[in-house]
Amino acid sequence: MAISPMQKVEIFGHQSEKEEVLLALQETGVVEVQDFSELYKDTEFEVFASGETSKVDEIEELLAKIRFSIKYLLRFAPKKGLLEKFSGNRLALSSKEYTQIIKEFDYNKVIDICYSLNQKESELKTRLEQIQRERAKILRWLDMDVPVERINETEKTIIKTFLLRRGIYEKLVSALEEVTDCFHIEVVQHGDSHDAVLLVFLKDEEETIQSVLANIEYSDVSWEGYEGTPATIISSMDKEIEKILNEKEAVKKEASSIVSERNKLLILEEHLVNELERFRVEPRFAETEKAFMLEGWTREEDFPLLQQKIKNQFKTVAVLKATPLEGEKPPVYLENSKFSEPFEMVTDLYGSPSYFELDPTPLLAPFFILFLGMCLTDAGYGFVVSLLSFIVLKTMRLGKGSKRMFSIAFYSGLATIVVGAMTGGYFGLDFSGFSPGLQAIREKLLLFDPLKGSGSLVFLGVCMGVGFVHIIFGLFVAFYKSVIKGKLIDGILDQLSWIFLLSGLLLLGLGKSNVFTEEVGNIGKWIALIAAGIVVLFSGRANKNPIVRIGAGLYALYGITGYFGDILSYSRLMAMGMATGVIAMVINTMTGMVKGIPFVGYFFAALFFVFGHIFNILINMVSGFIHTMRLQFVEFFGKFLEGGGRPFKPLEKRYRYSILVNLNKKEDVTCGD
Repeated sequence: MAISPMQKVEIFGHQSEKEEVLLALQETGVVEVQDFSELYKDTEFEVFASGETSKVDEIEELLAKIRFSIKYLLRFAPKKGLLEKFSGNRLALSSKEYTQIIKEFDYNKVIDICYSLNQKESELKTRLEQIQRERAKILRWLDMDVPVERINETEKTIIKTFLLRRGIYEKLVSALEEVTDCFHIEVVQHGDSHDAVLLVFLKDEEETIQSVLANIEYSDVSWEGYEGTPATIISSMDKEIEKILNEKEAVKKEASSIVSERNKLLILEEHLVNELERFRVEPRFAETEKAFMLEGWTREEDFPLLQQKIKNQFKTVAVLKATPLEGEKPPVYLENSKFSEPFEMVTDLYGSPSYFELDPTPLLAPFFILFLGMCLTDAGYGFVVSLLSFIVLKTMRLGKGSKRMFSIAFYSGLATIVVGAMTGGYFGLDFSGFSPGLQAIREKLLLFDPLKGSGSLVFLGVCMGVGFVHIIFGLFVAFYKSVIKGKLIDGILDQLSWIFLLSGLLLLGLGKSNVFTEEVGNIGKWIALIAAGIVVLFSGRANKNPIVRIGAGLYALYGITGYFGDILSYSRLMAMGMATGVIAMVINTMTGMVKGIPFVGYFFAALFFVFGHIFNILINMVSGFIHTMRLQFVEFFGKFLEGGGRPFKPLEKRYRYSILVNLNKKEDVTCGD
């Protein structure tokens, strides 16, 4: 498959039908609307649509309220499982049900309740925190059985309560005794950092007492607004806290009673986002008092459908083919087979290719599967990954991204089964304790064991060999690009020369190591020398000065070190594969140790075995995906892909939370992204 051919279109119509045309375009979902003012900003034609900014502001304000309510109600919704979180648990609705929610749902009532409950929660939280802070302070005085309203000045005495830093009470008492004996002081309660202290003294001694306290680190405690003993106050506070907690529980109960409305809010948000997108597109039009015009892109195969739909639905609207402006680049739409389509996710992560080059997706797909399989290198793990991915794909409603992820996992799991069988990996198990029949089957499928003898060197050689093929294939793709562009000579001099140079060096090395005969090695040597000569003589052919040209050629030949480095990069596949096997063996060893625990050993051993291997699968799948992706982006794409394309983004209805289905036939009408 390839990049889908695009057609630029122009749509003209009467102002009275503009809104309906926009809605029809969005429902069709095949036209990307260009910004007319951006395309023609340097021309004399400057009649551009302004759009309904007030409507946009109104929708955005409503969306903000709806999103707040969705987030608020999420706290009270039933917790989702891991797979539900991953899949998004999208809602299956018929078109009639969807429309009914949009038209009949009293969202204002739900929004008002959410805001009211949230405000009440906030107030209750503030009150609770305030009471708890005050309670913590009064707890220090719990041993004081004097009503706090009596802690006040009398005609002749002053009663003072304060917090005193631990360790200086005796110092304070000594200082007071030195200046007067007309006082009474006692520690009401010791605390971790401060003591609660009660001090009674004569008013006549106030100046003397204050002079001593001025040199002591303390903080006054005020009882204003309180009545009764500290124990009574604490009891009253506990009742108030209980009341607040009951009110919070009532808020939670009321919020839980409307959680079912959250799904309707999600549908409404989805609808408003689509509506907002339509209003945001409108300023990209050009218009006069009575007419409008828009330009955009559609796939060539969709143009007849678009033209026919608009013709049938509108009397004053025309859809015409248009010629792109000079230098204008069409958007990129990747069109792949069912097998390679999931791997568009990898291409998208790198960035869209240019419209005028090859789609790398079908080229990377088989290598990606193989490399990820080599990173896991365990047939048991491959079986688990493929089986679970297959079950998820067949039983769950997934968004586009999740479906792609599980499809890649399914194919990679199959590759892992093959690689694992060839390397003898089955959940890291030692087959010496199994029946001779199972051992015989394993040995029959086994090519080498990376964890025994010279198996690691063989594995390294296989990884680097696969890497060599990957890089050579990338150069072949670059050569093919040169050929289809009519630059055959450039392809021979710039790509084919390197293909022969690297291949010749490989034959030479294999001949020297006695893998091939010495004659084959000599053939490789001459191939490499001739190819190296071509690189030196023609890499700098743009320079007319022969000395500069040869210098540029020698510098280009030095680039062979980069190719060697690229090939060595594939050793990461061996490292990942062996790490997976070693960790699996460690899990099995530790499982055997846990099994020896009396009574519960077998139960915990089973748990440890299952969850240990699940963890190993997950962590190595993630790491393998990252390293495999890196090999595609750097070692493979770097040989032929220019990038810089702009992905095709048509005006369409996107369904984030729902899937519209025909409930009679149980078939999806649209899945969205």
